[in-house]
Amino acid sequence: MSTLPDTQRDLTRVVEPGVTAMAVTVHVSDLVLERRTPLWWWVGFGLSFGLFVLFVVAVGWLFIRSVGIWGINWPIAWGFAIGNYVWWVGMASGGTLISALFFLTRSDWRSATSRIAETMTVFCVACAGIMPIIHLGRWWYFYWLFPYPNTMALWPQFRSPLHWDFVAILVYVAGSALFWYVGLLPDLATLRDRARRRWQRVLYGLLALGWQGSSQHWRQFRMLYGLFAALMAPLVCSIHSIVGLDFAGGLTPGWHETQFPPYFVFGAALSGFAVVLMLVIPLRRALDLKGVITLRHIDVLARLMLTASLLLSYCYLIEIFMPFYRGRSARSP
Repeated sequence: MSTLPDTQRDLTRVVEPGVTAMAVTVHVSDLVLERRTPLWWWVGFGLSFGLFVLFVVAVGWLFIRSVGIWGINWPIAWGFAIGNYVWWVGMASGGTLISALFFLTRSDWRSATSRIAETMTVFCVACAGIMPIIHLGRWWYFYWLFPYPNTMALWPQFRSPLHWDFVAILVYVAGSALFWYVGLLPDLATLRDRARRRWQRVLYGLLALGWQGSSQHWRQFRMLYGLFAALMAPLVCSIHSIVGLDFAGGLTPGWHETQFPPYFVFGAALSGFAVVLMLVIPLRRALDLKGVITLRHIDVLARLMLTASLLLSYCYLIEIFMPFYRGRSARSP
């Protein structure tokens, strides 16, 4: 008999007592295949669609009047676009850390939140990829960012951090989408096998890519998923380090700091953990997932947020201390 208090025992459980793998499969499958779309989903969809229409109008006005409507000027050549880019990439990074890094460390608590984190990553990094394109004055020439042979003999500036940004976000978009989709293959096959309607069986059958759950399939799945996890974990650090170099390599006084790469990585982890927590808490209640997403998951995510906050606070202190250490003003060139 355990002598731990009930609250402390709740913080050690990966799943609630009595919750089995079959029960989780049935519950999650029914949410997708049988449950009617609730009213709160339509309300959220309506709000999201309204914001999307507003985005289309704003981007249309941007294409008509160009990037001058953002109020950008030298030396601030990005302004609004780079702020949004950093914001979206930062949120995506936290989801990748939960999915990839904690998979490699065999953390048992990640299983209940990995799908939420991976899905958030895919959508956030897609939004981030839009920003460098609409930042261009002539956005229809965005393909000039690719190094390809052309009649004008024009090539990207490979020494520019902005080109590194383009390459990093391109790799991150492709890697995140593949990492998310590969992890979904067993789940899609489960939905295919449990679906009652023909169109559902056909749709999920096509998406499952012939998954049969054999030992050979599982062996190849674990190898491929582990490979993606090993690639995505360092990619998180590299992409946000490059984002930090965008600022450190600029001409703005006070931004020539070697601490910018880790500073941006810590900030990205903090925002990513926060968004995952903001998604986990309402979905846990709305979809009745309390048996799978327990108080332990919320406690671990909160601890990760606290750790990232302390690391980011350390970077803030270093940013204040360095001008005094150098003996010059933060605004000095």
